[in-house]
Amino acid sequence: MNENKTPESQLRASENWTNKNKERKQYINRRSVAKRFIQNDATMEDLDMLLDIIEQKKKKPSKLIGGLVVFKIRASSSITASSAKCYPYSL
Repeated sequence: MNENKTPESQLRASENWTNKNKERKQYINRRSVAKRFIQNDATMEDLDMLLDIIEQKKKKPSKLIGGLVVFKIRASSSITASSAKCYPYSL
């Protein structure tokens, strides 16, 4: 008897997505780990260090992610996440 309640086709589809999107999956996983660390384990010293790192990161030029140029936008900008656009970039 099949103990797994997830249909076989869904398992295959999930595996196919994972194989095609390894970088995206790794990004999502790392983001989740960082968020859980901040929410559950970080001390005030950890938070201060992370804020320093974040401020330094914000000052660096934008980076190429998955073939898209990611533009830095100031926090005071009126552009929202839903109105921001990324365009393919080729070297």
